[in-house]
Amino acid sequence: MKIFRIIFILCTTLMLLNVNAQTTKEKFNFSVFPKVEKDFKRVVIQVPATINDASRQIEIFVGKQEMVDCNRHTLMGEIAEKELEGFGYNYYIVHSKGEFTSTLMACPDNKKIKKFITFVPRIMRYNSKMPIVFYIPNGFEVRYRILTASKTMHTATIK
Repeated sequence: MKIFRIIFILCTTLMLLNVNAQTTKEKFNFSVFPKVEKDFKRVVIQVPATINDASRQIEIFVGKQEMVDCNRHTLMGEIAEKELEGFGYNYYIVHSKGEFTSTLMACPDNKKIKKFITFVPRIMRYNSKMPIVFYIPNGFEVRYRILTASKTMHTATIK
């Protein structure tokens, strides 16, 4: 009798893990978001479920590839956060003409290279249950890094 109970618990656990392994893409209805306007595209970040989502964050880079010199460059414009009325979800609309600012260092060789130029990066909560939705101009892209918390805690020193 005890072996049947163990098998039942094991099978139930495996079924639950399989249900939770479905991707957010399969579960989430994107039709509730606004239609994509002309000259824009909708991109989505969906992160996998973890044991502890709260121990992670997402660093998001919105930008585009440009030929630039040795200076540091930052895109001009804004990333506006909007609320999806009636649902409580947020999404982001990027407003930019693709212009950028740069430092004014003298570049000795005047050489230009292709680089991914971005807005100031954003740090957001890691949430495997909700996608992060962006509306970006054509020619732009969204990249991200998953940041994890260190298990080591440090103490500040008194000076």
